[in-house]
Amino acid sequence: MAVWKDFAQYGFYVFDWQLYEGPYLKIEPPLATLQEELRNQIMAIPNLPFLSVSFEMIGKVEIEQHKSPS
Repeated sequence: MAVWKDFAQYGFYVFDWQLYEGPYLKIEPPLATLQEELRNQIMAIPNLPFLSVSFEMIGKVEIEQHKSPS
């Protein structure tokens, strides 16, 4: 899909999933280096989640569903 190439050209790893099927599979590595100005703008987003993972080293991301205690 062309939109994923656009994200990769800005320096992002791109993951996608089949609706309601998961996991998220890496479909595109960065095609350029993330520009410092863009990185700084992203890092300034309040409450930005942080994932302790190397996207370079993984091919998929699986989300675990946690049930709340009854």
